[in-house]
Amino acid sequence: MSKFLKLTAAAGVALALSTSASAALVTQWSYSLNSQWSAANGSGPAAVTGVGTQTLSWGTSTGAGQSKLIVTDPAAGTVNTNAAPAAGVTVTHENRPITNFQGAFSNSTLSATLFLAPLLPDALPGFNRVQNIDIKFVETLNQTGTCSVVSTTPCRDLFVLANPGQVAGAEQFEFDGYLYTLTVFPLNLGDFEVLPTAACTEAGLAAGCVGFTTEENAITNVPFGFRITARAIEVSEPGILALAGLGLAGLGFAARRRKAA
Repeated sequence: MSKFLKLTAAAGVALALSTSASAALVTQWSYSLNSQWSAANGSGPAAVTGVGTQTLSWGTSTGAGQSKLIVTDPAAGTVNTNAAPAAGVTVTHENRPITNFQGAFSNSTLSATLFLAPLLPDALPGFNRVQNIDIKFVETLNQTGTCSVVSTTPCRDLFVLANPGQVAGAEQFEFDGYLYTLTVFPLNLGDFEVLPTAACTEAGLAAGCVGFTTEENAITNVPFGFRITARAIEVSEPGILALAGLGLAGLGFAARRRKAA
């Protein structure tokens, strides 16, 4: 191949790449979840137990057992891009009437690690996304008339997102010419809700905090889901023009070489 043809081909390839002809949208991902209660604060004879496992327990039972937080992982599966949500972890709160909980359990951290790898159109094992969800739990006093959230069986306990932007918003990452958005939400609650200011204050957070509440003396299951959406990353016009100019410069250089020859 002549130098002229080589330079012409190189310019054409560069321009084609700049318009993302080679970028491939991942239409399906394989995923698995591994979660645990990674931290909890408390002290005293009825302090929380189970840190580093999927079940936290605390308080002295009044006949129904200890209060508990349980997280369950879904089976490994697949999730499609720009499609229906996939199953995430399920959080179960066994909200029991207990004693000796003051100072025994103030908050906990749920760490859910999401392993996400491209499956279609090309499998790429080893590409993992990791997302950690921080949830602050507040065990409330059960005194009529003093609840931060109105309840028929005082008082509703609080689950508050310590970092609402991470979960109630979205996490984004780039891969092979596309920007992917990963969104997590509770399936049976519609979405995280803005809690009353009094509830945010009780959780030690500013007004406008986001989360959900659970009824006293009840078992509440909250299954989570997640969705992946994507859009192509557009190459800026200056970048395309620069590549086009490089190609034209190459053609001019080749033409001069031919004339000199």
